[in-house]
Amino acid sequence: MNIWIFNHYAVGSNSSGFTRHYDFAKQLIKKGIKVTIFAASFNYQTKKEKILYDKSWYKIENVNGVRFVWIKTLPYTKNNYKRVINMFEYSIKAYFLKNKLKDTPTHVIGSLMHPFAAITGALVSKKKKAKFLFEERDLWPQSMIDLGGASEKGLKVKILRKIENWLINSSDYIILLFDKAKKYMLEKGVLNERIIVLSNGVDLENFNNNISNQLPDYIRHVLDLHKGKLLVVYTGAHGMANNLDLILDAAKEISQESIHFILLGDGVHKENLKRRKENEGITNVTFLDSIEKELIPPFLKQVHVGLLPLHNSPVFNWGISPNKMYDYMAAKLPVLIITDIEKDALNKSNPSILINENQKENLIKELLILNADRTRIDNLGKKGYEYVNTECSWEYLANEFFHKISKDNY
Repeated sequence: MNIWIFNHYAVGSNSSGFTRHYDFAKQLIKKGIKVTIFAASFNYQTKKEKILYDKSWYKIENVNGVRFVWIKTLPYTKNNYKRVINMFEYSIKAYFLKNKLKDTPTHVIGSLMHPFAAITGALVSKKKKAKFLFEERDLWPQSMIDLGGASEKGLKVKILRKIENWLINSSDYIILLFDKAKKYMLEKGVLNERIIVLSNGVDLENFNNNISNQLPDYIRHVLDLHKGKLLVVYTGAHGMANNLDLILDAAKEISQESIHFILLGDGVHKENLKRRKENEGITNVTFLDSIEKELIPPFLKQVHVGLLPLHNSPVFNWGISPNKMYDYMAAKLPVLIITDIEKDALNKSNPSILINENQKENLIKELLILNADRTRIDNLGKKGYEYVNTECSWEYLANEFFHKISKDNY
Protein backbone atom coordinates (compact mmCIF):
# COMPACT_ATOMS: atom_id res chain seq x y z
CA MET A 1 0.00 0.00 0.00
CA ASN A 2 1.32 3.43 -0.96
CA ILE A 3 -0.47 6.59 0.27
CA TRP A 4 0.10 10.10 -1.06
CA ILE A 5 -1.25 12.99 1.06
CA PHE A 6 -1.82 16.48 -0.32
CA ASN A 7 -1.91 18.93 2.59
CA HIS A 8 -0.63 22.42 1.80
CA TYR A 9 0.15 23.26 5.44
CA ALA A 10 1.50 19.94 6.71
CA VAL A 11 4.71 20.02 8.75
CA GLY A 12 7.14 17.46 10.08
CA SER A 13 9.04 17.29 13.36
CA ASN A 14 10.56 20.35 15.07
CA SER A 15 7.97 22.62 13.48
CA SER A 16 5.07 24.84 14.42
CA GLY A 17 1.82 23.94 12.69
CA PHE A 18 -0.36 20.99 11.64
CA THR A 19 1.47 17.74 12.44
CA ARG A 20 -1.73 15.68 11.95
CA HIS A 21 -0.62 13.85 8.83
CA TYR A 22 2.98 13.45 9.93
CA ASP A 23 1.92 11.83 13.23
CA PHE A 24 -0.59 9.69 11.35
CA ALA A 25 1.98 8.67 8.74
CA LYS A 26 4.51 7.54 11.37
CA GLN A 27 2.00 4.98 12.60
CA LEU A 28 1.09 3.80 9.10
CA ILE A 29 4.76 3.24 8.30
CA LYS A 30 4.97 0.79 11.19
CA LYS A 31 2.45 -1.31 9.27
CA GLY A 32 4.65 -1.40 6.19
CA ILE A 33 2.71 1.30 4.34
CA LYS A 34 4.62 3.87 2.29
CA VAL A 35 3.51 7.47 2.92
CA THR A 36 4.37 10.64 1.04
CA ILE A 37 3.19 14.11 2.10
CA PHE A 38 3.15 16.98 -0.41
CA ALA A 39 3.41 20.27 1.52
CA ALA A 40 4.56 23.84 1.04
CA SER A 41 7.88 24.61 2.68
CA PHE A 42 6.72 28.12 3.61
CA ASN A 43 5.26 27.82 7.11
CA TYR A 44 1.95 29.68 7.19
CA GLN A 45 2.08 30.16 10.98
CA THR A 46 5.63 31.46 11.41
CA LYS A 47 5.66 33.07 7.93
CA LYS A 48 9.14 31.62 7.44
CA GLU A 49 10.70 29.40 4.79
CA LYS A 50 11.80 25.99 6.16
CA ILE A 51 13.94 24.74 3.27
CA LEU A 52 17.11 26.18 1.73
CA TYR A 53 16.69 25.70 -2.00
CA ASP A 54 19.33 25.93 -4.69
CA LYS A 55 17.81 26.31 -8.16
CA SER A 56 15.04 23.78 -7.64
CA TRP A 57 11.43 24.54 -6.79
CA TYR A 58 10.95 21.38 -4.74
CA LYS A 59 12.89 19.13 -2.41
CA ILE A 60 12.35 15.55 -1.26
CA GLU A 61 13.20 14.79 2.34
CA ASN A 62 12.86 11.74 4.57
CA VAL A 63 11.59 12.74 8.01
CA ASN A 64 11.68 9.74 10.37
CA GLY A 65 10.55 7.43 7.59
CA VAL A 66 7.91 9.78 6.16
CA ARG A 67 8.72 11.08 2.68
CA PHE A 68 8.00 14.80 2.40
CA VAL A 69 7.89 16.59 -0.93
CA TRP A 70 8.47 20.23 -0.02
CA ILE A 71 7.20 22.74 -2.57
CA LYS A 72 8.55 26.27 -2.87
CA THR A 73 5.75 28.87 -2.85
CA LEU A 74 5.39 32.62 -2.70
CA PRO A 75 5.92 33.97 0.85
CA TYR A 76 3.35 36.29 2.40
CA THR A 77 2.78 38.11 5.67
CA LYS A 78 -0.89 39.06 5.44
CA ASN A 79 -4.13 37.40 4.38
CA ASN A 80 -4.13 39.12 0.99
CA TYR A 81 -3.68 38.31 -2.71
CA LYS A 82 -0.22 36.86 -2.06
CA ARG A 83 -1.75 34.14 0.09
CA VAL A 84 -4.18 33.29 -2.72
CA ILE A 85 -1.26 33.07 -5.15
CA ASN A 86 0.52 30.86 -2.60
CA MET A 87 -2.46 28.46 -2.60
CA PHE A 88 -2.64 28.26 -6.40
CA GLU A 89 1.12 27.86 -6.69
CA TYR A 90 1.20 24.96 -4.24
CA SER A 91 -1.69 23.19 -5.95
CA ILE A 92 -0.37 23.54 -9.50
CA LYS A 93 3.17 22.53 -8.59
CA ALA A 94 1.94 19.61 -6.48
CA TYR A 95 -0.04 18.31 -9.45
CA PHE A 96 2.97 18.35 -11.78
CA LEU A 97 5.18 16.74 -9.15
CA LYS A 98 3.19 13.51 -9.56
CA ASN A 99 5.46 12.67 -12.48
CA LYS A 100 8.70 13.42 -10.61
CA LEU A 101 8.28 10.44 -8.28
CA LYS A 102 9.04 6.97 -9.60
CA ASP A 103 6.48 5.08 -7.51
CA THR A 104 2.70 5.00 -7.92
CA PRO A 105 0.16 5.54 -5.12
CA THR A 106 -2.61 3.11 -4.30
CA HIS A 107 -4.48 5.76 -2.28
CA VAL A 108 -4.46 9.57 -2.47
CA ILE A 109 -5.72 11.82 0.33
CA GLY A 110 -6.71 15.37 -0.60
CA SER A 111 -7.08 17.47 2.53
CA LEU A 112 -9.44 20.44 2.48
CA MET A 113 -7.15 22.93 4.13
CA HIS A 114 -8.33 24.90 1.11
CA PRO A 115 -10.28 23.59 -1.90
CA PHE A 116 -7.39 23.70 -4.39
CA ALA A 117 -5.28 21.19 -2.44
CA ALA A 118 -8.18 18.73 -2.29
CA ILE A 119 -8.85 19.22 -6.01
CA THR A 120 -5.19 18.46 -6.73
CA GLY A 121 -5.49 15.24 -4.75
CA ALA A 122 -8.56 14.23 -6.74
CA LEU A 123 -6.91 14.95 -10.10
CA VAL A 124 -3.71 13.10 -9.16
CA SER A 125 -5.68 10.05 -8.00
CA LYS A 126 -7.52 9.97 -11.32
CA LYS A 127 -4.29 10.16 -13.33
CA LYS A 128 -2.61 7.51 -11.17
CA LYS A 129 -5.74 5.33 -11.04
CA ALA A 130 -5.61 5.32 -7.25
CA LYS A 131 -8.37 5.39 -4.64
CA PHE A 132 -9.26 8.97 -3.70
CA LEU A 133 -9.97 9.91 -0.08
CA PHE A 134 -11.45 13.39 0.34
CA GLU A 135 -10.65 14.79 3.78
CA GLU A 136 -13.47 17.21 4.61
CA ARG A 137 -11.88 18.99 7.54
CA ASP A 138 -14.19 21.88 8.38
CA LEU A 139 -17.33 21.18 6.36
CA TRP A 140 -16.69 23.92 3.84
CA PRO A 141 -18.67 25.95 2.98
CA GLN A 142 -21.17 25.12 5.75
CA SER A 143 -18.75 26.32 8.42
CA MET A 144 -18.42 29.69 6.66
CA ILE A 145 -22.21 30.08 6.76
CA ASP A 146 -22.51 28.98 10.39
CA LEU A 147 -19.71 31.31 11.46
CA GLY A 148 -21.66 34.18 9.94
CA GLY A 149 -19.11 35.09 7.30
CA ALA A 150 -21.04 34.07 4.21
CA SER A 151 -24.58 33.80 2.88
CA GLU A 152 -26.08 30.58 1.57
CA LYS A 153 -27.24 32.53 -1.48
CA GLY A 154 -23.88 34.25 -2.08
CA LEU A 155 -21.79 33.51 -5.18
CA LYS A 156 -18.80 32.35 -3.14
CA VAL A 157 -20.86 29.77 -1.27
CA LYS A 158 -22.51 28.54 -4.47
CA ILE A 159 -19.09 27.98 -6.06
CA LEU A 160 -17.75 26.23 -2.97
CA ARG A 161 -20.87 24.03 -2.82
CA LYS A 162 -20.21 22.88 -6.38
CA ILE A 163 -16.57 22.16 -5.54
CA GLU A 164 -17.55 20.28 -2.40
CA ASN A 165 -20.12 18.18 -4.26
CA TRP A 166 -17.60 17.42 -7.02
CA LEU A 167 -15.01 16.29 -4.45
CA ILE A 168 -17.58 14.12 -2.68
CA ASN A 169 -18.72 12.50 -5.92
CA SER A 170 -15.11 11.99 -7.04
CA SER A 171 -14.06 10.22 -3.84
CA ASP A 172 -13.98 6.57 -2.88
CA TYR A 173 -13.95 7.53 0.80
CA ILE A 174 -14.65 10.69 2.76
CA ILE A 175 -12.57 11.38 5.88
CA LEU A 176 -14.28 13.38 8.63
CA LEU A 177 -12.74 14.68 11.85
CA PHE A 178 -15.80 14.25 14.07
CA ASP A 179 -18.47 11.61 14.35
CA LYS A 180 -21.52 13.88 14.26
CA ALA A 181 -20.45 15.18 10.85
CA LYS A 182 -21.49 11.81 9.45
CA LYS A 183 -25.07 13.11 9.54
CA TYR A 184 -24.02 16.01 7.31
CA MET A 185 -22.68 13.56 4.72
CA LEU A 186 -25.53 11.08 5.02
CA GLU A 187 -27.96 13.92 4.30
CA LYS A 188 -26.04 14.51 1.08
CA GLY A 189 -26.66 10.90 0.08
CA VAL A 190 -23.20 9.56 0.91
CA LEU A 191 -23.25 5.89 1.85
CA ASN A 192 -22.13 5.11 5.38
CA GLU A 193 -19.49 2.63 4.20
CA ARG A 194 -17.72 5.43 2.33
CA ILE A 195 -17.28 7.50 5.51
CA ILE A 196 -14.17 7.26 7.69
CA VAL A 197 -14.10 9.21 10.96
CA LEU A 198 -10.46 10.07 11.67
CA SER A 199 -10.30 12.65 14.43
CA ASN A 200 -7.21 14.57 15.33
CA GLY A 201 -5.13 12.62 17.78
CA VAL A 202 -2.02 12.60 19.88
CA ASP A 203 1.31 10.79 19.91
CA LEU A 204 1.44 9.65 23.51
CA GLU A 205 5.14 8.79 23.26
CA ASN A 206 5.86 12.51 23.19
CA PHE A 207 4.25 12.87 26.62
CA ASN A 208 6.09 9.99 28.26
CA ASN A 209 9.48 11.72 28.12
CA ASN A 210 10.55 14.08 30.86
CA ILE A 211 12.46 16.77 28.96
CA SER A 212 11.33 19.92 30.77
CA ASN A 213 14.98 21.05 30.86
CA GLN A 214 14.73 21.59 27.08
CA LEU A 215 12.21 24.40 27.49
CA PRO A 216 13.58 27.87 26.63
CA ASP A 217 14.92 29.82 29.59
CA TYR A 218 12.27 32.53 29.30
CA ILE A 219 9.48 29.94 29.62
CA ARG A 220 11.11 28.26 32.61
CA HIS A 221 11.47 31.71 34.17
CA VAL A 222 7.72 32.32 33.81
CA LEU A 223 6.92 28.90 35.30
CA ASP A 224 9.30 29.48 38.22
CA LEU A 225 7.94 32.98 38.80
CA HIS A 226 4.40 31.63 39.30
CA LYS A 227 5.30 28.36 40.98
CA GLY A 228 2.63 27.22 43.45
CA LYS A 229 -0.19 28.97 41.60
CA LEU A 230 -2.92 27.30 39.57
CA LEU A 231 -1.49 27.69 36.07
CA VAL A 232 -4.27 27.90 33.48
CA VAL A 233 -3.00 27.65 29.91
CA TYR A 234 -4.15 28.16 26.34
CA THR A 235 -1.92 27.04 23.46
CA GLY A 236 -2.72 27.88 19.87
CA ALA A 237 -3.71 30.60 17.45
CA HIS A 238 -4.56 34.08 18.74
CA GLY A 239 -7.23 35.11 16.26
CA MET A 240 -10.66 36.69 16.58
CA ALA A 241 -12.32 33.26 16.30
CA ASN A 242 -10.41 31.93 19.30
CA ASN A 243 -12.47 33.95 21.79
CA LEU A 244 -9.45 34.91 23.93
CA ASP A 245 -11.02 38.20 25.01
CA LEU A 246 -13.28 36.06 27.18
CA ILE A 247 -10.18 34.72 28.95
CA LEU A 248 -9.01 38.27 29.66
CA ASP A 249 -12.51 39.14 30.93
CA ALA A 250 -12.37 36.25 33.39
CA ALA A 251 -8.78 36.93 34.44
CA LYS A 252 -9.64 40.54 35.17
CA GLU A 253 -12.40 39.54 37.58
CA ILE A 254 -10.48 36.81 39.41
CA SER A 255 -9.12 38.46 42.50
CA GLN A 256 -7.20 35.45 43.79
CA GLU A 257 -3.48 35.84 43.16
CA SER A 258 -3.13 32.07 43.24
CA ILE A 259 -4.55 31.71 39.71
CA HIS A 260 -2.43 32.72 36.72
CA PHE A 261 -3.21 32.49 32.98
CA ILE A 262 -0.62 31.71 30.30
CA LEU A 263 -1.56 32.27 26.63
CA LEU A 264 0.99 30.65 24.31
CA GLY A 265 0.90 31.15 20.57
CA ASP A 266 0.69 33.78 17.85
CA GLY A 267 -1.94 35.29 15.61
CA VAL A 268 -3.42 38.45 14.17
CA HIS A 269 -5.28 39.35 17.38
CA LYS A 270 -2.37 38.84 19.77
CA GLU A 271 -1.12 42.44 19.79
CA ASN A 272 -4.66 43.69 20.49
CA LEU A 273 -4.90 41.30 23.44
CA LYS A 274 -1.53 42.42 24.80
CA ARG A 275 -2.53 46.08 24.51
CA ARG A 276 -5.77 45.33 26.31
CA LYS A 277 -3.88 43.63 29.13
CA GLU A 278 -1.65 46.67 29.58
CA ASN A 279 -4.41 49.27 29.23
CA GLU A 280 -6.71 47.50 31.71
CA GLY A 281 -4.00 46.55 34.19
CA ILE A 282 -4.61 42.81 34.01
CA THR A 283 -1.69 41.38 35.98
CA ASN A 284 -2.49 37.67 36.11
CA VAL A 285 -1.97 36.95 32.40
CA THR A 286 1.30 36.15 30.62
CA PHE A 287 1.70 35.97 26.85
CA LEU A 288 4.28 33.60 25.36
CA ASP A 289 5.31 33.15 21.74
CA SER A 290 4.79 29.91 19.82
CA ILE A 291 7.21 27.09 20.50
CA GLU A 292 8.12 23.98 18.52
CA LYS A 293 5.60 21.16 18.63
CA GLU A 294 8.09 18.90 20.43
CA LEU A 295 8.21 21.35 23.34
CA ILE A 296 4.45 21.41 23.90
CA PRO A 297 4.40 18.15 25.97
CA PRO A 298 7.08 19.21 28.50
CA PHE A 299 5.46 22.64 28.76
CA LEU A 300 1.97 21.25 29.42
CA LYS A 301 3.32 18.91 32.07
CA GLN A 302 4.32 21.98 34.10
CA VAL A 303 0.81 23.53 34.21
CA HIS A 304 -2.55 22.49 35.64
CA VAL A 305 -5.58 23.35 33.45
CA GLY A 306 -6.08 23.54 29.68
CA LEU A 307 -8.44 26.08 28.10
CA LEU A 308 -10.27 25.59 24.82
CA PRO A 309 -12.28 28.73 24.05
CA LEU A 310 -14.11 28.69 20.72
CA HIS A 311 -16.08 31.28 18.82
CA ASN A 312 -19.78 30.77 19.50
CA SER A 313 -21.18 29.17 16.36
CA PRO A 314 -23.60 26.40 15.36
CA VAL A 315 -20.83 24.89 13.21
CA PHE A 316 -19.29 23.32 16.31
CA ASN A 317 -22.46 21.35 16.96
CA TRP A 318 -21.20 19.04 14.21
CA GLY A 319 -18.36 18.21 16.59
CA ILE A 320 -14.94 19.52 17.59
CA SER A 321 -11.50 17.95 17.20
CA PRO A 322 -8.76 20.52 17.89
CA ASN A 323 -5.23 19.25 18.46
CA LYS A 324 -4.81 21.19 21.66
CA MET A 325 -7.67 19.33 23.35
CA TYR A 326 -5.86 16.01 22.88
CA ASP A 327 -2.54 17.52 23.91
CA TYR A 328 -4.08 18.78 27.16
CA MET A 329 -5.53 15.36 27.91
CA ALA A 330 -2.29 13.55 27.08
CA ALA A 331 -0.60 15.80 29.64
CA LYS A 332 -3.31 14.81 32.16
CA LEU A 333 -4.82 18.29 32.35
CA PRO A 334 -8.53 18.89 32.89
CA VAL A 335 -9.96 20.63 29.82
CA LEU A 336 -12.43 23.51 29.94
CA ILE A 337 -14.24 23.89 26.61
CA ILE A 338 -15.90 27.28 26.31
CA THR A 339 -18.46 27.66 23.52
CA ASP A 340 -22.24 27.57 23.09
CA ILE A 341 -22.50 24.02 21.69
CA GLU A 342 -24.78 21.28 22.96
CA LYS A 343 -23.28 18.62 25.21
CA ASP A 344 -23.86 15.87 22.65
CA ALA A 345 -21.53 17.67 20.22
CA LEU A 346 -18.72 16.12 22.26
CA ASN A 347 -17.83 12.47 22.06
CA LYS A 348 -19.75 10.73 24.85
CA SER A 349 -16.44 9.49 26.33
CA ASN A 350 -14.91 12.97 26.41
CA PRO A 351 -14.51 14.00 30.08
CA SER A 352 -13.99 17.71 29.33
CA ILE A 353 -15.94 20.35 31.26
CA LEU A 354 -18.22 22.17 28.81
CA ILE A 355 -19.07 25.79 29.59
CA ASN A 356 -21.78 26.73 27.11
CA GLU A 357 -23.75 29.46 28.92
CA ASN A 358 -22.91 32.38 31.22
CA GLN A 359 -19.41 31.69 29.99
CA LYS A 360 -17.35 34.20 31.92
CA GLU A 361 -19.10 33.58 35.23
CA ASN A 362 -19.00 29.80 34.90
CA LEU A 363 -15.38 29.82 33.78
CA ILE A 364 -14.45 31.73 36.91
CA LYS A 365 -16.58 29.37 39.01
CA GLU A 366 -14.92 26.23 37.59
CA LEU A 367 -11.42 27.63 38.07
CA LEU A 368 -12.13 28.54 41.68
CA ILE A 369 -13.42 25.00 42.30
CA LEU A 370 -10.31 23.47 40.72
CA ASN A 371 -8.03 25.79 42.66
CA ALA A 372 -9.68 24.79 45.93
CA ASP A 373 -9.64 21.05 45.17
CA ARG A 374 -6.44 19.87 43.47
CA THR A 375 -7.60 16.23 43.72
CA ARG A 376 -10.35 17.12 41.22
CA ILE A 377 -7.61 18.22 38.82
CA ASP A 378 -5.88 14.86 39.19
CA ASN A 379 -9.12 12.89 38.71
CA LEU A 380 -10.18 14.81 35.60
CA GLY A 381 -6.65 14.58 34.23
CA LYS A 382 -6.59 10.80 34.61
CA LYS A 383 -9.97 10.46 32.88
CA GLY A 384 -8.77 12.60 29.98
CA TYR A 385 -5.63 10.54 29.57
CA GLU A 386 -7.63 7.32 29.59
CA TYR A 387 -9.90 8.77 26.89
CA VAL A 388 -7.11 9.72 24.50
CA ASN A 389 -5.18 6.54 25.24
CA THR A 390 -8.22 4.43 24.36
CA GLU A 391 -9.75 6.35 21.45
CA CYS A 392 -7.53 9.17 20.26
CA SER A 393 -3.92 7.98 20.10
CA TRP A 394 -2.48 7.99 16.60
CA GLU A 395 -1.68 4.31 17.00
CA TYR A 396 -5.36 3.52 17.60
CA LEU A 397 -6.57 5.83 14.82
CA ALA A 398 -4.10 4.38 12.31
CA ASN A 399 -5.29 0.86 13.17
CA GLU A 400 -8.92 1.85 12.59
CA PHE A 401 -8.06 3.55 9.31
CA PHE A 402 -6.01 0.60 8.06
CA HIS A 403 -8.80 -1.82 8.93
CA LYS A 404 -11.23 0.28 6.87
CA ILE A 405 -9.21 0.62 3.67
CA SER A 406 -7.35 -2.70 3.74
CA LYS A 407 -10.46 -4.28 2.20
CA ASP A 408 -9.68 -2.50 -1.07
CA ASN A 409 -8.17 -4.40 -3.93
CA TYR A 410 -4.99 -2.69 -5.03
